[in-house]
Formats: sequence, structure tokens, C-alpha cells
Amino acid sequence: MASNNLFDVASDEDQIKIPQPQFDHSVEKPPKPATPEPHIAIDVEVDYFTSDDGDIISHDHNLNNDGEALHRFILTHAASPPAYAVQLCGTHNETRTRTAYRQVNGRPSPTSSFSIDLTPHVVLGPTHWSLPDSDPAYRGLMVRQTQHGESRSKASKEQIDLFKIWEHERALKGIPPWVSRDGIDTTTVLKSSKTFRQWIDEYCASRKILKEFIYEKVIHGWDVQAVENALRDKIKETQYRGVVEIAFTMTGTKICIRPDNRLSRLLSNLFYKVLLMLILVYPFIWLFKRYNRRGGGRWEVCGGAYAMKHVEPLKEDILPASESPSAEAPSPRIVDTPDGRVRLTGLSEGEWFRRWEEVIKRAVVVGTKRPLDEPMSNPGDGPVDMAQALWGYSLPGTGTNL
Repeated sequence: MASNNLFDVASDEDQIKIPQPQFDHSVEKPPKPATPEPHIAIDVEVDYFTSDDGDIISHDHNLNNDGEALHRFILTHAASPPAYAVQLCGTHNETRTRTAYRQVNGRPSPTSSFSIDLTPHVVLGPTHWSLPDSDPAYRGLMVRQTQHGESRSKASKEQIDLFKIWEHERALKGIPPWVSRDGIDTTTVLKSSKTFRQWIDEYCASRKILKEFIYEKVIHGWDVQAVENALRDKIKETQYRGVVEIAFTMTGTKICIRPDNRLSRLLSNLFYKVLLMLILVYPFIWLFKRYNRRGGGRWEVCGGAYAMKHVEPLKEDILPASESPSAEAPSPRIVDTPDGRVRLTGLSEGEWFRRWEEVIKRAVVVGTKRPLDEPMSNPGDGPVDMAQALWGYSLPGTGTNL
């Protein structure tokens, strides 16, 4: 039950001993396709809601005190990947002249706006991962820390900046979240010296009033920077003179657990949070959360990874490569690459692009406008190619339609 007092908490936070880090730096073979944890039903009804961004947020009392219940809750909601889409918005400068003042105004005017759903192409996951002790992350305080054996220290600004730069580059290249910048160890996914369950138990043992545990969902596998560049090149072929904005978006990327008290629930409501800012109360709450040892704490060390494709090098070239892989690519197949023969699971960026390039070009040229939260799921949802309606068009060289 929620407390009637905003600051009604139990005894001081228990001291938790942190084991020495033990890393497995094996590089003998690439990571195997992830085998999701079995879906485990929740024994009791859990109080949670979904935010406008699709995130799961819970203030359930049981989840904040029972590590086993919280572990099962996260595994259950981690079974589904975040919603993934690519959005394309075309604009051009609209010029208006006011004769009386001899003034010319130019402002962006939308010409096209649509999105394409990429979620169905997720083929593997979740792979549960954790950050290594050397990465600056939230480990129970309101500042990023690195871990050194049984002690933790505040991360420097330089460490944080380097980590954020690599995090951005990793997302653009589709690199899994457990791969570090040096690229030495690519097989170990749980790199923290503490297990996933130990981080959960540490959160539940804390008696901080505004604590928060966040499980982050990440999609990887596609080089989205290369896809964006290819899209821009194809759109240029249409002689489109406007500006095209391309964004790969993810919603429902977090599972957030927060305490069961009035203040925490109040801050989870955007309306009341803005109201507290307007009446200048929120700055005092922030100071309490930031500096008081019983105030706030964040745990953001663990998450789940979902792959758009999985590539496994073959040691023996004994199987024939697939001559024409299907567009959906539901099962593993053998393909030839510049680096040798590999086993590919899922749809590659190039296969997806070949399937959608003509649809995207037509949509930009004709000015297709659709709500961005209603993405196209297959090429047939885009503008129709009138040439396809011509008799005999699908039979080149014959001129007949038998």
C-alpha cells in the first residue's frame, strides 16, 4: 500500500558488498543466436502503466521489495522488442512576398511525411546484457560511476563524453551494446562483475525515496547510417529539390521501476511535474533527489538486445549459397560475402532497401502524407506504380500476359 507520508521510509539503506569483477575474454567464436528466457507468468497482478513513449512504468510495492518478483516482471516484458521505424519528412521553403512592406518570407512547408515499420524484421532477442565495470553508468546514485572491485567512484567528464560518443557511433553502425570501443571482447554479453539478479536485489534492498531501476531495450544489426545515405542518394535521383529529414525511431525502449510513494507517483505524471516546475517547487525536489543520501538513486546497468540480423561465419565452405533469398528471410541461409561464406539469419539492410527503394522514391515525389504513428508495413501500402497496371508490363520481352 502507498504511504500517507511522502518521506515515510524504512531503516537506513543496507550495505551491499560487491564481488570482484570476473570477465570472460574469450574470442574463439562469435556469439550464438540469442535464446530468450522462457516466458514466466506473474503470480500476482502487478500495477503498471504504459507511457506515451511506450515505456513500461511501475510503482508496484511488491516489485520494489521482492527481487524475484521484479526479475520475473522484467523477463516477461522484455520478451517483446521496442517498436522500430524509419521516418521520412520532406519540406521545401515556401516564399511569400508582402508588397506593402517589400518583405520576402521563406518558411519550411511539408511536402511529404510517412514512416515504415521495421519491427517485424527483428529476428533475435532478447539477449540480456550488462555494462562492464569500467563504463560510466548509474549504479545507485544520481551520478555516473565506474566500479573498482568493491568500491565505486564518480566518473570524470572525459570518461562520460567518450562513452556517449561511442554509444552514438555504436547505434549508427548497428553494433551490439556489449561490444566496447576496442572491439577485443565481442562474445561476452554480461560484462558486469555483478549478475543481472544481483543488480535487481541491490535495487530492492535500497530504501531511497526516489530510486529508479531502468532496463533498456536496444535494437542492433543494421548499419542505419549506411541505409540513410543510400536513401538520400535514391531520393536525389528523383530531382526532388526539397529537404528530406530521415530518422530511425524507437519507442517502448525502457522498463522503469519506481517506488510506491506519493512523491514518486506525482513525478511520474507529466502534468504535475510541469506544475511543480511552474510553482518553483521542483528545483527543491531535484536538490533533495541529487544530494540527500535518502533521496534519489538510479540503476541503469542492464538491458536487452534485439537483432535485425545475425551473421555467423562458416569454418567450412561445404554448403551452397542461397541464389535468391526471400524478401522476408524467415530462416537462416548461406550467403557469400566479401569476407567469405556466412550463415545469415534475418533480412539484411540491402535486401530491405531493394524491396522499398522504388516505393520511397514515389512517395517523396507524389507527396505522400501519412500519420507518422501509422507506419507502412509492406510496399503495397505506399503509392501505386501506375506502370504495374499496364498489360504485359510484368512480362518483359514477351508483350503478352498468359
